[in-house]
Amino acid sequence: MRIFIVVFLFLIGVQSHAAEKTADTGIILPPGIWECHGSVTLRGQTAPERFWLRLLMPDPALGRHRLMQLVYTPPSVTALGGTHLADTPFVLLDARSLVVAWNDRGSSTVMQPGKATYVVSRDRTPSDHSNIILDEHKITGERGWDRTIAPLLLALAWRRDTSMSMPCIDFFGDEPATTMSWQGEAARCGTDVWRIEADGQGRLQSLKQVRDGATVTVLTVAEWLATGTGTTSPESK
Repeated sequence: MRIFIVVFLFLIGVQSHAAEKTADTGIILPPGIWECHGSVTLRGQTAPERFWLRLLMPDPALGRHRLMQLVYTPPSVTALGGTHLADTPFVLLDARSLVVAWNDRGSSTVMQPGKATYVVSRDRTPSDHSNIILDEHKITGERGWDRTIAPLLLALAWRRDTSMSMPCIDFFGDEPATTMSWQGEAARCGTDVWRIEADGQGRLQSLKQVRDGATVTVLTVAEWLATGTGTTSPESK
């Protein structure tokens, strides 16, 4: 774990001015360690793919932000407009679940705070299908969610009888920024309208969408393996 914490320290500078650019207006991520697995259909995918994620506790070494470890099947290069994403990223989140930094680990793709809110470096295949290039671009505005993994972030942040709205940014593709919001069991990401079904503890169990008159399951949580365990920040090992 120490190696990856060092990487994040390099990416965000911990005390960077960017870390203070957007003040938290309310803590919505639940305390403790949370871990679950299930299936999700992300942009461009035609069938559910398995995922596993773990949200760690706030870490002083990372500016009190929280590290989300993710194993999933990323969207295809075509769906992301040429960007290559690996399947085991580390994503740094603030208390509102907004993305602070992204370490793709398996590629040169990274996202870090900067004067323009975010600086994104992407492994990209040009439209002429020539050699992969490293493309860098800056994103201005407030912090937000990543549009690609919005359903997964929703599984972490949503609780029954809550509401929230934040920017939803296409860090790795070319779609314009939109808004992610929910009120109770109704959620929306841009033009995608979702309905949330909760489990007996008020956590997200499934996320459904009506497409062409048919109800499609976007995400299903098969099991919560950890639900708020731990009382202290994790140590670097």
